[in-house]
Amino acid sequence: MPRARAGKERGFGGTRPEGSAGFAGVRDGMPETSTQLVVEDLRVVLRIGMTEEERALPRPIRIDLTLEVDYDGSDQLSGTVDLDEVVKAVEALSAGEHRLLETFAHRVAGTILDSSTRIRGVWTAVTKPAPPVGAAVAATGAVVFRSRDG
Repeated sequence: MPRARAGKERGFGGTRPEGSAGFAGVRDGMPETSTQLVVEDLRVVLRIGMTEEERALPRPIRIDLTLEVDYDGSDQLSGTVDLDEVVKAVEALSAGEHRLLETFAHRVAGTILDSSTRIRGVWTAVTKPAPPVGAAVAATGAVVFRSRDG
């Protein structure tokens, strides 16, 4: 599983597009000041797929999150985002039924943004291991970015 590295943007497969200007305060691809919190390899089981047959069996899904947050430097949980609360919100959303990975990824991102006003933006990568597609692939996935700015 990819790990966060200095100078490497996070997202599906451990990267996001060079020069990505999705987060507030980004110029020439580099944040002016930035605090990012990362949740890697959150595993949930959910009913997802286009057909009723596919949704009948719960499937394991991996979720990677990168949150751009307003951190006040206080070294107190009240000055940042409680990742335990973020994870609980995502797990609660996983209880429903979903058709497309990209729809689920957008729902996760929206839920996360709604969970704290300290979150300015979120990259959400959702991966479905061993999907029922016509070719031998290890996984399929969707990556979305949402921010308070739209």
